Amino acid sequence: MGFSYNIGEQTSQYLNFNINFFRSEDYLSNNMIVNPNYTFNQTILVKNSKNLSSNLELRKYLKFLKSRLSILGSYMLSDYENSVNNQPLIKTKFTNWKAGIEMKSGWTKFINYELGYEWAFNTVSSDVNSNNYMDQKAFANIYFTISPQFRIDSYIDYYKFGNTNQKTTQFWDIKANYISKKYNMSIFVQGNNLLNSNSIQRYSVDNISESLYTQRLMPRHIVLGINKNL
Repeated sequence: MGFSYNIGEQTSQYLNFNINFFRSEDYLSNNMIVNPNYTFNQTILVKNSKNLSSNLELRKYLKFLKSRLSILGSYMLSDYENSVNNQPLIKTKFTNWKAGIEMKSGWTKFINYELGYEWAFNTVSSDVNSNNYMDQKAFANIYFTISPQFRIDSYIDYYKFGNTNQKTTQFWDIKANYISKKYNMSIFVQGNNLLNSNSIQRYSVDNISESLYTQRLMPRHIVLGINKNL
């Protein structure tokens, strides 16, 4: 069952809202078999699962800034059951709230920009435990149009994941691109991970486990490339 509503024009003033509810009479879950030598995930049939999700987007063009402001929000609720070592089923409720704001320039000039910030609030509550954490991410993109043939793009990303020892992670990439119409080709130079971040950590939790993922990253490097259209 779902409902969706939108009104306005996306270039000036716009509102979009939707909500969806899904219920399963029967669904596939898991029974985790855990012992000192191995872990085995067994698929089981469980009854009555419910999911609720909704999204909100509000856009407004601000004349005095000549920019578009967007307010974003979402909500997800999931009820499910699973078990460990053939024990009675564990009832769990997972909720995720997201709130964000974005701004984007609305002109065609030498410089343009995109900015955004998002907060995500996660909560897991079950018969045996409960936990909550917050994730944050942001971006700031700046585009320089030197000429119709030459363009420089700068991308900055910021992450702060809850329940990790890593306080923040930042990325900065820059790409310069030159288009040669005479030779029907483009040449670019791209610098990746200029802040030289070594790794990024992510945290996740469910009713029977907590996980911390560490992903190593390629160090600071420069890429030179050519795109040729035949």
